[in-house]
Amino acid sequence: MLLKKDWLLLQGFLSVLLGVLLWFYPDLFVKATVILIGVLLALYAIVAFVTVMKDKEMNGASQAIMISAAISFIVGIILLASPALFVNLLVIIILGIIVIGLGLLQATEINLLKHQRKSFSALHYVSPVIIIIFGLLVIIQPAQAKFIVKLCAIGICYSGVSGLLYTFCLRKAVRHDSQLSENKE
Repeated sequence: MLLKKDWLLLQGFLSVLLGVLLWFYPDLFVKATVILIGVLLALYAIVAFVTVMKDKEMNGASQAIMISAAISFIVGIILLASPALFVNLLVIIILGIIVIGLGLLQATEINLLKHQRKSFSALHYVSPVIIIIFGLLVIIQPAQAKFIVKLCAIGICYSGVSGLLYTFCLRKAVRHDSQLSENKE
């Protein structure tokens, strides 16, 4: 249980840090994300190509991997060569997905907390619902790139802060349960 609590605490701090960095350096963050995706696609292509070339038989799966590797390499190089072409749309969608994922993760954390506490309010689910709505708005309305990046920063910070609060509540509930167990013995 200690490992889960520590992970939740680390996740909350990292979310707040990511949100703050995103708020102050949105252009750098967006460009770095596109470049990172380009590097990952190019590396995947190289690894896939080398793996297929080591295989002595060229079958249908090998050919599919080679085609996938070639497409990944081309897209990766294009992203690396001119990230500005893809910055707005690609990164906005990725940020929306990240924010939705954080909302779903927070809902999971709340379920964990729900099982640890006897009194629990459905209002705890307001936070992840707000975060998920933020993410959906980002994906649906990608026209205002900088404004949406700022919204994502707020959503990620909010997710981090509320995640930290849930982690502290979980720690308190676990500590309380362990004290009750010790008192019964």
